[in-house]
Amino acid sequence: RGFGHHILIMTTESECTQLLALSGGLVSSCAWQSGADPSYEDPFFKPSSVKVTMELGTRHYFIWKFTQHGVNTLFLDTDVHIPFNPYPAFKTGELKDVNLIMRDHILSRVEMNTGVMYVQNADPAGPVAQMFLET
Repeated sequence: RGFGHHILIMTTESECTQLLALSGGLVSSCAWQSGADPSYEDPFFKPSSVKVTMELGTRHYFIWKFTQHGVNTLFLDTDVHIPFNPYPAFKTGELKDVNLIMRDHILSRVEMNTGVMYVQNADPAGPVAQMFLET
């Protein structure tokens, strides 16, 4: 059935080092992305970008990178809590063949919230992976 693993994404190696030291063993993995990967073209990685924009670009970069390796990824912002196991819903019924699951930000507007995303069985060269190259 697969396995679970948590990877926290920061913008510098120093932030990862500090986080791992402070976590008391609760965090086992940390990755950082502080600049552009030449294989990933994203306007967020311009040197003049502010840190928040860099973090959004980093999020899209890692999800794109995971799709390139066939890894299904549940991405949650740090302020998101799911009080139940969402995987039975993702893996059965209408959602089992959906490659990207997201939610809208505010019900009254058409705006996607990238703080909650699940990517499953996405073709590395397909439209879901391509979307993360364009966002």
